[in-house]
Amino acid sequence: MAAAPGETNVGLSPWYTYSDHLRFIRRLPTHPHLRKRLLGRSDRGREHWELIVTDPDTVGRNQRTIFWHAREHAYETFSSFAMEGLLEHLLSPQAAAHRKLFEIVIHPMTNVDGVAVGHIHQEVPCPVGGGTPVAGRG
Repeated sequence: MAAAPGETNVGLSPWYTYSDHLRFIRRLPTHPHLRKRLLGRSDRGREHWELIVTDPDTVGRNQRTIFWHAREHAYETFSSFAMEGLLEHLLSPQAAAHRKLFEIVIHPMTNVDGVAVGHIHQEVPCPVGGGTPVAGRG
């Protein structure tokens, strides 16, 4: 199989980079059932976003919370594609009943630094001790 001249990416999963993530976040439409907020920045200065989907007319009325996060492990690109599809569905008319019953909190990319630098596996040191990086893995 021959590849066209230029850059070719080869991997076990479809490519989904930190830049793809930021493009997705910035393209999200203004929607009455979506709250988008920047939670903060990573150790390396990258943006951490939170998306909340719910019916604003039912907030606080015995709604249950569903927490969903993607890309805890940098190489798990499928979860980014699943998150995009999930969000598209949750903002559709077909999900109106779910928005009334639940507040869905989505962290679309948990390990932004690992994704940005292309880690296959990264263990983050635990702030209270333990959990050290594994040599040769990250």
